[in-house]
Amino acid sequence: MHRYQQKINPAVISILVGAVGTIFLGNIAIIELVALVWLFIVGGHKKLPSLFRRDSSYVGFFFLTALGLFVSDLVNSSSLDVTLKGFGAYFVFPITVLFLVSLFSVNQLWLVLLSSTIVQLFTNKYIAELGFGQETFKFGFAFALVYLILSAGLLLYRFGLRYNAMRLLTFLSALSIVFLGMWGNLRLLALCSVISLVIDQTCSLPRLRNFILFTPSKLTRLIFFSLAFPFMLVAVSIALTLLISLLINIFPFEFISQDALKKTLSQSSGQLGIIFGGRTEIFSSYLAWIEKPFLGWGSWASDPNYTFNLAGKILMNDFGYELDIDEISNFIERVETSGLIPTHSALLNALVWAGMIGFVPLYVSFCQNVINLLESGALKAGYSYPFTFAYVLYLWYLLFSPFGYTNRLSSALLLAIGLTNFVSLKNRFISARK
Repeated sequence: MHRYQQKINPAVISILVGAVGTIFLGNIAIIELVALVWLFIVGGHKKLPSLFRRDSSYVGFFFLTALGLFVSDLVNSSSLDVTLKGFGAYFVFPITVLFLVSLFSVNQLWLVLLSSTIVQLFTNKYIAELGFGQETFKFGFAFALVYLILSAGLLLYRFGLRYNAMRLLTFLSALSIVFLGMWGNLRLLALCSVISLVIDQTCSLPRLRNFILFTPSKLTRLIFFSLAFPFMLVAVSIALTLLISLLINIFPFEFISQDALKKTLSQSSGQLGIIFGGRTEIFSSYLAWIEKPFLGWGSWASDPNYTFNLAGKILMNDFGYELDIDEISNFIERVETSGLIPTHSALLNALVWAGMIGFVPLYVSFCQNVINLLESGALKAGYSYPFTFAYVLYLWYLLFSPFGYTNRLSSALLLAIGLTNFVSLKNRFISARK
């Protein structure tokens, strides 16, 4: 090697990738474009089979969902641009994930995520005009602050933090995120933080760890969880409602955003608990799906005269959630055109747009990701809370966030972090047993 030739620090490369690679050209990020070039020209296609393995949470099943969308678009005579947007999103996503996990370590991926979030914060014109405050927190500052808090923990751990101090740091990190989420009216942060803390602290307990890692068989576990998850989600939603009601009656919570407190109380009023209370799209999507259960409505399916939008709100009201139906009805009557069938979720998109042929592959991948997340908690080594949080946040996005081009890239980064951490922990565990 020439004496003047020096290697570029991997941390610097990661920061540059995050800062530049997440710039969007239209509706596609530079990272996604590079990933496509890497796949088709540089030889990345040789690693495609790895996406269909359990360790990769069957991320390759996104391709099957994309194929289902393509078939549905043909049946529903969708326009070419609509098909490209729908099919393209689910096709590009697994390629981006494969590119990220193939080229970066988990710590490098974290730097990509952190730098991209900070760059997006400083390029947000809305934030630049209004500045930092309780009402603007969730529009840009939220994730930058959360990732900085978790990054500080990673730095402390890197410099030799002891075990007891590490546990305290995990609790302080989670508590800080809960506070920020409730103060800034971004409750998903608080919820994901608590879920991550529970996984991080309980899955490594000896008996639970042995159950997660060794019983039952892998296929049986996936089938059981796939069938049980909807009931588990409802149970968790109801349990959270009871817990929140108890806490609100005990503590004043004066620091909480009043809008967040009002929404929390309103969304806790129904029979299915708080998670469903803020998700009218779940009810609208269900009603749209049962009309076309197998092939769906096609990508970006329209909702004539807000038919499913209104029907979903009425069904939600039937479950006991507080809605002003008269006000909604008057609004709908004044609207001549519609927009889209409400989904607000990558999973619900697949269910409504492509029916069961598009939904089932994606749902299997989702369930395997949950199982791998639990195994990550059981195998954890050191301060792994930030990576657990990233994995939980990805699953939340898949369940309850739109699959637009910005969320698609964020989701790819979060999943890449979760998967890379899981594979690293599993390889270490296998090596230790030999």
